[in-house]
Amino acid sequence: MRRMIQTLAALALLGLLGAAAVVGLGLYNVSAQVGHMPGVSWVLHTTFRNSVKLRAPSMEAAPDLSDPDLVALGAGHYATACAPCHASPGTDRSATMRAMNPVPPRIEEAIGDWAPNHLHWIVENGVKMSGMPAWPAAHRGDEVWAVVAYLVALREGTAGDLPTDGPEGEARA
Repeated sequence: MRRMIQTLAALALLGLLGAAAVVGLGLYNVSAQVGHMPGVSWVLHTTFRNSVKLRAPSMEAAPDLSDPDLVALGAGHYATACAPCHASPGTDRSATMRAMNPVPPRIEEAIGDWAPNHLHWIVENGVKMSGMPAWPAAHRGDEVWAVVAYLVALREGTAGDLPTDGPEGEARA
Protein backbone atom coordinates (compact mmCIF):
# COMPACT_ATOMS: atom_id res chain seq x y z
CA MET A 1 0.00 0.00 0.00
CA ARG A 2 2.82 2.38 0.89
CA ARG A 3 4.52 1.67 -2.46
CA MET A 4 1.30 2.54 -4.33
CA ILE A 5 0.96 5.86 -2.47
CA GLN A 6 4.58 6.72 -3.24
CA THR A 7 4.04 5.89 -6.93
CA LEU A 8 0.89 8.03 -7.09
CA ALA A 9 2.69 10.89 -5.33
CA ALA A 10 5.60 10.64 -7.79
CA LEU A 11 3.22 10.65 -10.78
CA ALA A 12 1.37 13.65 -9.35
CA LEU A 13 4.66 15.49 -8.86
CA LEU A 14 5.73 14.69 -12.44
CA GLY A 15 2.37 15.94 -13.72
CA LEU A 16 2.71 19.12 -11.72
CA LEU A 17 6.25 19.69 -12.99
CA GLY A 18 5.09 19.06 -16.57
CA ALA A 19 2.25 21.55 -16.19
CA ALA A 20 4.61 24.10 -14.63
CA ALA A 21 6.99 23.64 -17.57
CA VAL A 22 4.20 24.17 -20.11
CA VAL A 23 3.07 27.36 -18.33
CA GLY A 24 6.46 28.67 -17.19
CA LEU A 25 8.26 28.09 -20.47
CA GLY A 26 5.35 29.10 -22.69
CA LEU A 27 5.28 25.71 -24.42
CA TYR A 28 1.57 25.90 -25.29
CA ASN A 29 1.05 27.91 -28.48
CA VAL A 30 -1.65 30.53 -27.84
CA SER A 31 -1.57 31.93 -31.39
CA ALA A 32 -4.99 32.65 -32.87
CA GLN A 33 -3.68 31.20 -36.15
CA VAL A 34 -3.51 27.63 -34.86
CA GLY A 35 -6.15 25.47 -33.25
CA HIS A 36 -5.97 23.68 -29.94
CA MET A 37 -4.11 20.46 -29.35
CA PRO A 38 -6.26 17.31 -29.73
CA GLY A 39 -8.78 17.02 -26.92
CA VAL A 40 -8.49 20.61 -25.69
CA SER A 41 -11.44 21.85 -27.77
CA TRP A 42 -13.62 19.02 -26.45
CA VAL A 43 -12.64 19.81 -22.83
CA LEU A 44 -13.30 23.53 -23.29
CA HIS A 45 -16.64 23.06 -25.07
CA THR A 46 -17.86 20.46 -22.57
CA THR A 47 -16.86 22.73 -19.68
CA PHE A 48 -18.67 25.63 -21.37
CA ARG A 49 -21.92 23.69 -21.87
CA ASN A 50 -21.93 22.31 -18.32
CA SER A 51 -21.01 25.67 -16.77
CA VAL A 52 -23.87 27.45 -18.57
CA LYS A 53 -26.41 24.82 -17.55
CA LEU A 54 -25.27 25.02 -13.92
CA ARG A 55 -25.42 28.82 -13.68
CA ALA A 56 -28.38 29.77 -15.90
CA PRO A 57 -31.23 31.62 -14.19
CA SER A 58 -34.59 30.00 -13.62
CA MET A 59 -37.14 30.41 -16.39
CA GLU A 60 -39.47 31.76 -13.69
CA ALA A 61 -37.53 35.03 -13.98
CA ALA A 62 -38.18 35.28 -17.73
CA PRO A 63 -40.68 37.74 -19.18
CA ASP A 64 -43.09 36.73 -21.96
CA LEU A 65 -40.55 35.98 -24.70
CA SER A 66 -43.26 35.99 -27.39
CA ASP A 67 -44.11 39.68 -26.76
CA PRO A 68 -43.59 41.37 -30.17
CA ASP A 69 -42.32 44.57 -28.53
CA LEU A 70 -39.71 42.62 -26.57
CA VAL A 71 -38.66 40.76 -29.74
CA ALA A 72 -38.33 44.08 -31.62
CA LEU A 73 -36.25 45.58 -28.82
CA GLY A 74 -34.07 42.48 -28.80
CA ALA A 75 -33.63 42.70 -32.59
CA GLY A 76 -32.29 46.24 -32.18
CA HIS A 77 -29.86 45.13 -29.48
CA TYR A 78 -28.80 42.14 -31.60
CA ALA A 79 -28.25 44.33 -34.67
CA THR A 80 -25.85 46.64 -32.84
CA ALA A 81 -24.15 44.29 -30.35
CA CYS A 82 -24.22 40.77 -31.77
CA ALA A 83 -24.52 40.92 -35.57
CA PRO A 84 -20.95 42.15 -36.14
CA CYS A 85 -19.62 38.76 -34.97
CA HIS A 86 -22.52 36.33 -35.47
CA ALA A 87 -23.92 37.99 -38.64
CA SER A 88 -27.48 38.87 -39.48
CA PRO A 89 -29.68 35.93 -40.39
CA GLY A 90 -29.06 34.98 -44.00
CA THR A 91 -25.76 36.88 -44.29
CA ASP A 92 -22.17 35.86 -43.73
CA ARG A 93 -19.69 37.06 -41.14
CA SER A 94 -16.88 39.38 -42.19
CA ALA A 95 -13.45 38.01 -43.11
CA THR A 96 -12.13 39.34 -39.80
CA MET A 97 -14.74 37.44 -37.81
CA ARG A 98 -14.10 34.26 -39.82
CA ALA A 99 -10.38 34.63 -38.97
CA MET A 100 -11.02 34.55 -35.22
CA ASN A 101 -10.06 31.42 -33.29
CA PRO A 102 -12.49 30.17 -32.27
CA VAL A 103 -14.65 31.46 -35.11
CA PRO A 104 -17.88 32.99 -33.81
CA PRO A 105 -20.62 30.66 -35.02
CA ARG A 106 -23.39 31.96 -37.27
CA ILE A 107 -26.29 32.92 -35.05
CA GLU A 108 -28.50 30.05 -36.23
CA GLU A 109 -25.78 27.61 -35.12
CA ALA A 110 -24.94 29.53 -31.94
CA ILE A 111 -28.46 29.39 -30.52
CA GLY A 112 -28.69 25.68 -31.40
CA ASP A 113 -30.71 23.81 -28.83
CA TRP A 114 -30.00 26.10 -25.90
CA ALA A 115 -32.95 26.77 -23.59
CA PRO A 116 -33.90 30.47 -23.24
CA ASN A 117 -32.45 30.70 -19.71
CA HIS A 118 -29.16 29.26 -21.01
CA LEU A 119 -29.09 31.85 -23.80
CA HIS A 120 -29.72 34.54 -21.18
CA TRP A 121 -26.69 33.43 -19.17
CA ILE A 122 -24.45 33.33 -22.27
CA VAL A 123 -25.54 36.77 -23.51
CA GLU A 124 -25.29 38.32 -20.04
CA ASN A 125 -21.94 36.81 -19.04
CA GLY A 126 -20.08 36.25 -22.31
CA VAL A 127 -17.54 33.46 -22.71
CA LYS A 128 -13.93 33.65 -21.57
CA MET A 129 -11.21 33.38 -24.20
CA SER A 130 -13.71 33.24 -27.06
CA GLY A 131 -13.95 36.91 -27.95
CA MET A 132 -17.56 37.08 -26.71
CA PRO A 133 -17.84 39.85 -24.13
CA ALA A 134 -20.28 40.07 -21.27
CA TRP A 135 -23.33 42.31 -21.74
CA PRO A 136 -21.91 45.85 -21.47
CA ALA A 137 -24.56 47.20 -19.09
CA ALA A 138 -24.22 45.28 -15.83
CA HIS A 139 -27.45 44.38 -14.05
CA ARG A 140 -29.61 44.97 -17.14
CA GLY A 141 -31.22 41.57 -17.35
CA ASP A 142 -34.22 43.21 -19.03
CA GLU A 143 -32.07 44.08 -22.06
CA VAL A 144 -30.62 40.58 -22.07
CA TRP A 145 -34.09 39.01 -21.98
CA ALA A 146 -35.03 41.17 -24.99
CA VAL A 147 -32.12 39.70 -26.96
CA VAL A 148 -33.17 36.22 -25.85
CA ALA A 149 -36.74 36.93 -27.03
CA TYR A 150 -35.31 37.85 -30.46
CA LEU A 151 -33.15 34.70 -30.53
CA VAL A 152 -36.12 32.48 -29.63
CA ALA A 153 -38.21 34.17 -32.34
CA LEU A 154 -35.34 33.67 -34.79
CA ARG A 155 -35.18 29.98 -34.00
CA GLU A 156 -38.96 29.72 -34.41
CA GLY A 157 -38.87 31.61 -37.72
CA THR A 158 -40.96 34.56 -36.47
CA ALA A 159 -38.23 37.16 -35.89
CA GLY A 160 -38.59 39.33 -38.98
CA ASP A 161 -35.81 41.53 -40.33
CA LEU A 162 -33.26 43.35 -38.21
CA PRO A 163 -33.56 47.14 -38.00
CA THR A 164 -31.21 49.06 -40.28
CA ASP A 165 -31.22 52.34 -38.35
CA GLY A 166 -29.43 53.14 -35.11
CA PRO A 167 -31.25 54.25 -31.95
CA GLU A 168 -31.59 57.89 -33.09
CA GLY A 169 -32.74 56.98 -36.60
CA GLU A 170 -29.40 57.42 -38.31
CA ALA A 171 -28.37 54.68 -40.73
CA ARG A 172 -25.80 52.26 -39.41
CA ALA A 173 -22.69 51.47 -41.41
